[in-house]
Formats: sequence, C-alpha cells, structure tokens
Amino acid sequence: MNLKNNKGSMAVYVSIVLITMLFILLAIFLISNAIRKSQLSTVVKVKESYEKDNNRADEIYEYLINK
Repeated sequence: MNLKNNKGSMAVYVSIVLITMLFILLAIFLISNAIRKSQLSTVVKVKESYEKDNNRADEIYEYLINK
C-alpha cells in the first residue's frame, strides 16, 4: 500500500538517474572525441615530417657517400 503512494517520487529519482547517466556518457564521448582529434593531428604531423626526410633521401645518401 505504501508503495502505491510513492510511485511519483520513484519516477523523479529514476528520471534524475537517467539524465545524470546521459550527461556522463555525453561527457565521456566528448572527451574521447577530443583526444582522438588530437591523436589524428599528431599522426598527420609525424607523417609530414617523415615525408620531408623521404623527399631529401637523395641528398642524405650523397652526403653519407661523400663523407
């Protein structure tokens, strides 16, 4: 009998928990998305730096041979 009187208050608690979990999941998603973007930009920078050395491979080879 007492449970029937408290159904409305349980709905409020469940709603608060669901909204809180939604915000937590959204925060985790946004943080992981920001980290992934940072990793991708780092990978692009590393790739560009290696490509610069690959473009100069002939110069480096000649330098090492004539050394």
